[in-house]
Amino acid sequence: MILVSGVLALLPGILVGYFGGFGSGFLIYVISIFTSFIGFKIGSAVKNFMGEYFVATKSYGDLFFAKLFALYGPQVVGFLIGLCVPAIIFFDRFDMAAWALDE
Repeated sequence: MILVSGVLALLPGILVGYFGGFGSGFLIYVISIFTSFIGFKIGSAVKNFMGEYFVATKSYGDLFFAKLFALYGPQVVGFLIGLCVPAIIFFDRFDMAAWALDE
């Protein structure tokens, strides 16, 4: 899971690095690795807290995707939220208009 976090954390790291410089991009990369792993663990805890579940659909295709989301959905959603949170916090503090007019 850490390998997947390391690879996918490149996206917010590169995005922040482009707008904020190498140091902030590297910081967001490192923080995103940890927060995505923590988000995955929180999603696993939520899935375990939910207990047993029942999935009913109209077709086999719908059943496949509903069962897949029921099994792995909370972990994936927690992972993606944890991956994006550091970049969202950075861009909330970053003044895009001043950066664009500075050049």
